[in-house]
Amino acid sequence: MWAVPAGIPAQVLDRLEAIRLKKDGVSPSQPLLVDIGANLTNFRFKGQVKEVLERATAAGVSRILVTGTSIEESRAACKLVDSYPDVLFATAGVHPHNAKHWKAECSDILEGLLARPDVVAVGETGMDLNRMLSTEQEQKDAFCAQVELACKVGKPLFIHDREAHTHITECLDLFKGRLPPVVIHCFTGTSAEAKRYVQDGYYIGLTGFVCKDERGVAVRQMLKDRVIPLSRLLLETDAPFMTPPLPSGGYKGLNMRTRTNEPCTLPLVAQTVANVCGVSVEEVCSVTTANVGA
Repeated sequence: MWAVPAGIPAQVLDRLEAIRLKKDGVSPSQPLLVDIGANLTNFRFKGQVKEVLERATAAGVSRILVTGTSIEESRAACKLVDSYPDVLFATAGVHPHNAKHWKAECSDILEGLLARPDVVAVGETGMDLNRMLSTEQEQKDAFCAQVELACKVGKPLFIHDREAHTHITECLDLFKGRLPPVVIHCFTGTSAEAKRYVQDGYYIGLTGFVCKDERGVAVRQMLKDRVIPLSRLLLETDAPFMTPPLPSGGYKGLNMRTRTNEPCTLPLVAQTVANVCGVSVEEVCSVTTANVGA
C-alpha cells in the first residue's frame, strides 16, 4: 500500500524495521500492528501524546499515521511527526468538511508537505454527503484536485466516503491508469460499495465500528463472506473517534468516563476481524501490516 515509490521510501522502511526490534514493553513474539489513521492533533490529545504513544507501544501498535484534515492540521501532523519520528508518520490533505476553504494554492502547499518522506499519503480527502459541512460542489472540486495531486506525487490516497460512493468512484474513474494505491478510510458502507472498491483494487480501512454489536453487523458479514478479503484490509482507530466496545473493567489505562479512542485499542479491531474471519489474530496482524508495505 505505502510501497516505494508510492509511499514510504526504503530508508524509512529500514528505520521502521529497526524500531520493530527494540519496542519497549513489547514481547518479540507479540504481533505488531499499524494504525493507518489517528487524529493525534485533535484537541482531546493536547498534552497527552507521549502517554498515548506509550500505551500504543505497549499494545503492540508499532506505527501510527497522523491524519491531516486541513492545511493547518496537516502542518500540525508534520510537527508532531518531528517530535516522535520513530513511531509517527503523517498524511497531508483537506477533509471534505473543510473543502469550503479549498483554494488553488492549497495543492502547492500540500505538495510541499508531501515532499517529506515521512508524509506518506494524500488525505484525508473525499466527500461527505451526510453532514454537508461544505457544499457538494466544493467537496467535488477539492477532492478531484487532491486525486490529481496524488497522481502527480505518486503517494497513496486516503479517502473519506460518507454517502458519496457514486461521486467518489466517478472522480477516481477519471484517473484510471494513473492512480496510486487507494484506501477507503473508516469504511461503513454497503456490501455493493465494498465489492466495487475491492474490484477496483482499492484497500478498505476498518475501525472500531466493526466491533459494535448492531452497527457493525453488516461490515462483519462482508468480512465473513470475503467481500472484504484480508488481502485488501487495513486497520485503523480513527482516534479519538470510533471507539470500540471496551471491557467493563477498563482497558490499558484509557479514560472510561470520556471513552476517548486511542491507537492502543487497535488490537480489539484485529481480534474482531480474526474472530469473524476464522483465522488467528496473529494472521490478521501479519497480513494487514504487510498490506501497509505491499
